[in-house]
Amino acid sequence: MKRLKTGGREIRLHNRSRILEYVYMRGQTTKQQLVEALDMSLPTVIQNVKELLSEGLFRETGQLQSTGGRKATAVAPIPCLKVAVGADVTRSDLGLVLVDLTGSILLHRRIACPFEPVPAYYERVGQLILAFIRDAEHLPGGGIPREAVLGVGFSIPGIIDQSGEEIVYSHALDIRNVPCERFRAPLSGLPCVFLNDASAGCFAEARGLEEPAFVYLSLNFCVGGAIFLNGQLYPGVHQHSGEFGHMRLVPGGKRCYCGQIGCIDAYCAAVRLSALAGGSLYEFFRLVHEGDPACQSAFDEYLDWLALAVTNLSMAYDCEVVVGGSVGSFLDEYLPELRRRASPLNTFEQNGEYLRVCRHHLEASALGAALQHVDAFFQSFQ
Repeated sequence: MKRLKTGGREIRLHNRSRILEYVYMRGQTTKQQLVEALDMSLPTVIQNVKELLSEGLFRETGQLQSTGGRKATAVAPIPCLKVAVGADVTRSDLGLVLVDLTGSILLHRRIACPFEPVPAYYERVGQLILAFIRDAEHLPGGGIPREAVLGVGFSIPGIIDQSGEEIVYSHALDIRNVPCERFRAPLSGLPCVFLNDASAGCFAEARGLEEPAFVYLSLNFCVGGAIFLNGQLYPGVHQHSGEFGHMRLVPGGKRCYCGQIGCIDAYCAAVRLSALAGGSLYEFFRLVHEGDPACQSAFDEYLDWLALAVTNLSMAYDCEVVVGGSVGSFLDEYLPELRRRASPLNTFEQNGEYLRVCRHHLEASALGAALQHVDAFFQSFQ
């Protein structure tokens, strides 16, 4: 993510990092394209590209088709130079992804793994992750060696303290003040980072966007969210930023698990839908698609509450609102209808264009957690 550099040496290192990250995010690129995209001089680009090529951090891919003048030599990412693992911890499952430096998911898996705050659970999670890494060694094309793994990013449905070393509270897992070391210990020294699940989903959503500023509404077992501002997540003073699930939606309404009345969570949590289909969101939306009256009626009411919630976020933050989480991954075909319901509620935006659905439907939180290591890798060249 963007960081401001001021000193001469810092600027040189920052340029180096920006070039490397750009090539991996955009793919095959010429020096001239780097000059134009990153607003650098040609000599600066040439020198940095030469150094990065000599260090084996990307590769030349030959000359591109000429549009007049000399043909341009392109550089491109090296597939699987480095990878990271993302692990999404939920009440019932463990979602795993293997992500390369381009942000592409190379391998993914979701495994039934009911959470229990006991040593055997943490050992099992560690074993599943290590087995997943071993499986990556046998991927087509030569596999991914263990030494290419940068680390593991954990997405946790709860509040992580400022140090990133303690799960302060998780309603979904029903725990308080649990050291993150319990997840790290079985992983044989692999570097680990820990991130709230909504923040992880938001981070994945932000990758590749130009100077993004948006709020992310995460519709999972619980409703959460995150704020992305000036190229980074805004954590809040007490690490509570983005707890949209506990904004009051209906005074005198339904009771929320937090004990308050009328919270967004009481109306928009994923369980409000999945409970009507044996706990499966996939099955719920299948029934909606087939015209099941009970599911259609519940979803119609759900969209009304969701439209009100996203309108309130738009009023508060005056930026794009992204609907994500497990429900968000099913909403592509319903986005026009959601916008239609939200539009008349918004004083300033009459077309609902400020509202969109998340880009990543497959393991977004695990992806965002893994990308913490990818981002750190690029920043390590500064």
